[in-house]
Amino acid sequence: QRREACRLQHETGANGLRPTGLAALARLGLRGAVEALGARIGRLHGLTDTGRTVFDLSYAGLGPDHYAIGIHRAALHGALWQAFRNSGGDIEAGREIVDVERRADGRAAPVDALGRRAAVADLVIDASGARSRLRALVSPRRPRPYTFGAVWASVPDIGIAEQALAQRYVAARIMIGYLPIGRPDAGAERLAALFWSLKPSQYDDWRRDFAAWREKVVGLWPALAPVVSALPG
Repeated sequence: QRREACRLQHETGANGLRPTGLAALARLGLRGAVEALGARIGRLHGLTDTGRTVFDLSYAGLGPDHYAIGIHRAALHGALWQAFRNSGGDIEAGREIVDVERRADGRAAPVDALGRRAAVADLVIDASGARSRLRALVSPRRPRPYTFGAVWASVPDIGIAEQALAQRYVAARIMIGYLPIGRPDAGAERLAALFWSLKPSQYDDWRRDFAAWREKVVGLWPALAPVVSALPG
């Protein structure tokens, strides 16, 4: 089985693996390895700046085996990469896939920017995102950019959201999130993902006023002071 990709990059950031994602990992035989590094998440809890509950959701009501895992992308990538290396499959990097040639027998072959065809496959998966050049093959709708993005950092987990994704809101203008994500590898310290919603057009101002942003975060969520104060400007 052949895999096509444009390039390989070092993975950073974090993911929340929900029950469906964990079920897929179980099918691959990787759930145990990923759970050993990640942090179990059983609750989603959001509050306003005045302490009013926005949401308080628990996986427990769905059954004892339903929960999520907060995971550092390096840990998830490492587990998937090792499994791929052991699979006997091939990977080709540095090829930009721009088309898929469909065959009469229902199979397909990816085609790169130089017109080269890859091996014929039963299934072609496009995982290049909303701006994929292959999108038009399956949908005429053009992607729309998100109004909000987010800035984030992997920080030491100080234990303020045990087994929970915690968020703080100020109307629809501000969202702060904190998600335990476990360890990137077995010997590392436990981490959490800290994130702040931000419109792309506001990014330069955010960088320029970083000290004021720190003060705003601590004012809205005082428990974050130890990790926010340690962030480099």
